[in-house]
Amino acid sequence: MSNIQEPDHYLVVSNMRSGSSAVSRVMHEQMDITMFMHPPEPDEFNPGGYYEDVEVTNTNELAIRGDITVFDHIRLIDKYKTHMVMREEPWGLKDGRIALLAPVYKLFLPNARIIRLYRKAEDVIKSMMKKYKWDFEKARVREFITNVYIDAVWGDNIWASLNMTKKRTDSEIKNVISNRIKEI
Repeated sequence: MSNIQEPDHYLVVSNMRSGSSAVSRVMHEQMDITMFMHPPEPDEFNPGGYYEDVEVTNTNELAIRGDITVFDHIRLIDKYKTHMVMREEPWGLKDGRIALLAPVYKLFLPNARIIRLYRKAEDVIKSMMKKYKWDFEKARVREFITNVYIDAVWGDNIWASLNMTKKRTDSEIKNVISNRIKEI
């Protein structure tokens, strides 16, 4: 585990398909908070881009599937964290898989400012079914268990909350986060 003094850092936690790319984009483009080093390519489901780091996303997916050990996951996330911290600038992470790996992220980022996004369950489930070609039950379970993990691990430590059920403007997103930063 690295022991470098950490600049401000953020975790955007939510279900997949809940508006986290919009929040991450505002943080990255308008608030000078680096949200990725290697972004994935935009696609038909997110033509504006995902604003997450493809290496972190791939590492998280491998950990969830059990294709890498928990120790390999920890080592890779710690390596990424060390690189971001050494830049000495505010940074953050966003990936819908973070919630399912919450204990690891809480261990390695105990002082992260948690930004919790909400969206109506039925909207999340429909979007998951469309993008990932999941059946209703798989999408419903994923939506439910993600919320359970977020609430169990970070429930009392949510730094900012955004209800993304209705489409938010960039200025609304920025105002919520900026106002919280001013309170510190």
